[in-house]
Amino acid sequence: TEFVGRVAAQNSAERTWLTAQLTKLGWRVIPSQTNFIFVDTGREAAPLADAARAAGIIIRAGAGWGFPTFLRISLGTHEQNEALIEVLKMNSH
Repeated sequence: TEFVGRVAAQNSAERTWLTAQLTKLGWRVIPSQTNFIFVDTGREAAPLADAARAAGIIIRAGAGWGFPTFLRISLGTHEQNEALIEVLKMNSH
């Protein structure tokens, strides 16, 4: 029970932080209570997923589900999420 509570609190904090960072990029984040975020980048998302993969971070582009401008991002640790944001910033132009 303690572990579940701790992980739920960590996920909530990281979801809030990551949502704020993605919003700063001008992207639309779909509200979520899960352990992942679905975000509309406003452009083809596959190159962003490829850039993240090249940096050792696996996220999924939404084209396979009919959402080519979306990314599905599972929540990680704060350090992992920071690394992801840096990759996305470098490749969002």
